[in-house]
Amino acid sequence: MHGSWPRSLCRGKGRLRLRRRRDGHSSLAMAVAARKGMMTASPLTSSPVAIATTAQPGFLDGWLSQIPLPKWALIAVAVAVAVLLLLFVICIIRCCCGKKKPKKKEKVSLLPVSGFSAACLVQPEMEDLERCAEQTGRGKLQYSLEYNFRVQEVDHTLLHVPSTHSLTSLTPTWLEASFLLHMLPTEPLVICPILLHLVTLTIAPFKLKVGVKQAAELKAMDSGGTSDPYVIVYLTSDVKKKYETKVYRKTLNPVFNETFTFQVPQAEVPESTLVMQIYDFNRFAKHDIIGEVRLPLASVSLQHVIEQWSDLVAASKVEEEQLGEICFSLRYVPSTGKLTVLILEAKKLKRMDSHGLSDPFVKVHLILNRKKWKKKTTSVKKNTLSPYFNEVFVFEVPFSQIQNVDVVISVWDHDKVTKNEPIGKLFLGCRATGNQLRHWSDMLSNPRRPLAQWHSLQPPEVVDKALGLKSHLKLPLPPR
Repeated sequence: MHGSWPRSLCRGKGRLRLRRRRDGHSSLAMAVAARKGMMTASPLTSSPVAIATTAQPGFLDGWLSQIPLPKWALIAVAVAVAVLLLLFVICIIRCCCGKKKPKKKEKVSLLPVSGFSAACLVQPEMEDLERCAEQTGRGKLQYSLEYNFRVQEVDHTLLHVPSTHSLTSLTPTWLEASFLLHMLPTEPLVICPILLHLVTLTIAPFKLKVGVKQAAELKAMDSGGTSDPYVIVYLTSDVKKKYETKVYRKTLNPVFNETFTFQVPQAEVPESTLVMQIYDFNRFAKHDIIGEVRLPLASVSLQHVIEQWSDLVAASKVEEEQLGEICFSLRYVPSTGKLTVLILEAKKLKRMDSHGLSDPFVKVHLILNRKKWKKKTTSVKKNTLSPYFNEVFVFEVPFSQIQNVDVVISVWDHDKVTKNEPIGKLFLGCRATGNQLRHWSDMLSNPRRPLAQWHSLQPPEVVDKALGLKSHLKLPLPPR
């Protein structure tokens, strides 16, 4: 019994294993069958989807068939649109995500140091190098200068004197007779006919002759690579008097060969500067300046004729016109309320006449509360740019009004035919600035003491604007 029980147990386990295997095979068969059923059922279920997908190509073909263009044109348009979209996307990506690369700094090669100057050891900055680059490449100009230093022109003439004339009746500028010069009689003397050698001496004015010869390698200002150059010549001592050369079309190497003459007194030569500016002519726009040459006359020797080349540089700012200077003194006595103005002299006045001189005189105005109050005038000095007046004017100004008074001193050019023209003005008072205010303050702080000082004249319109004078009201006349 005991021996047979284990065997029966083993047989039971073997049967159980067989059942499990059969069940596994049956379940596997069922899974395979189910998979086959799904495979067979999928064509039926997917057929509507297939029908839907096959309907789209027909719709696109019908829509494209309505466009009156061949297929190759439509394909080209589609490709172009795609390329444009691609480039647009690339640009957006580069602008948003791309990083700006820092500019590489240019290296400046330094020249070897010669000498012991510390300035040679300093490396130039880029701004200085750019400025130097602007100065170069504008071209060059050839010119000549000649100054006469009052050349004496001598005119030799022969005069036939008949026997009925006496030597005392002759009044030549220079009389030369080798046998009669030392024995001219005081009484009329009748002599035989002789020939007299008359020498006339004429002193010419100071003249500066400026010759504009030619230019070379000018900067091209037009779009075609050329320029239409011409030259303007003037002196800083007289800015209004300017000369111009002819315009030469479409050239960078014009030949001018023109001469201009300026009347410059010898005393004004060291203070004058010759300016020669080359412009590019434009018919319908503003003329562009190519470059200029500035030559201080004090830096050159005018004892002989000068002819040289100079490089053109960038044009500087327009200099203010020099109107001249005037010297006067102020004196105020508070106890008596007397304001004394002494006009002494003026110098370097602006030329107002055609012959290079002026006929100056001075006006002294008192302005009270922005209204003209009193006026005095000096005498006229003829044909001079450095007049000497030495004229005194006394005004009665109460001490209570001295703070509200302005003294306006103006220099005018007298003209008999036309209206007198103002050369320059200046004003002193509590509203003044600079040297004028300092002079006025010194006068108030030093009563009874005359104080003299030089002042530069200013443009009349500038002074009038600063004063802000009130215009006199003109009442309308009643109708008759």
